[in-house]
Amino acid sequence: AWTTCSGKNTGGRGYARLCSIGDWMVACNNGGISGFATVQQWVQDSSASDMASYNKALLMGGGSCTGLGVDTISNNNSFRCCFH
Repeated sequence: AWTTCSGKNTGGRGYARLCSIGDWMVACNNGGISGFATVQQWVQDSSASDMASYNKALLMGGGSCTGLGVDTISNNNSFRCCFH
């Protein structure tokens, strides 16, 4: 997910990266994207307790804009790219 986002053509909108928790929550709460929080999606987080430990990463969504989870990186989950 991180590699895909960093390779996106931004079309003049700045650089792209995997959304952070804060970016994801702002976009979700602002709405406008159907089904945004219905599934869990990977988010960027530099916390060693989440990303680096045991090959796991943070997920947001799963029914709400504040739903936070941790899952193994090998599982298939969606993700969103944020532009800055």
